[in-house]
Amino acid sequence: MGRNTKSRAIAYAVVLHLMVLLVLVSSTGMESNPSPSLAPTVPIIKAHAVAQTDLDKQVKRRQEAVAKNRREAEKKAAEAEKTRRD
Repeated sequence: MGRNTKSRAIAYAVVLHLMVLLVLVSSTGMESNPSPSLAPTVPIIKAHAVAQTDLDKQVKRRQEAVAKNRREAEKKAAEAEKTRRD
C-alpha cells in the first residue's frame, strides 16, 4: 500500500507541474511582434545656457544684499539698545 501511494503522489506531482507549465507557456503569448509601448509625453522645456561668470555675479550680489541686511539689523539693534539704556 505504501509503494502504490508514493507512485500515485509522484504521478500527481508530474501532472500538476505539466499543467502549470502549460498555463505559463500559453499565458505568455509568445508573440513575435510585441506591441510598441507608448512613451509618456514630457513637456518640452525651453532652456538656455548661462555663463559661469553671470552666476558668480548673481551670487556675489545676493551675498552683498544679505551682508547689507545683517549690518542694518545690527545697526537697528545697537540703536535700540542705546535708546533703552538712555
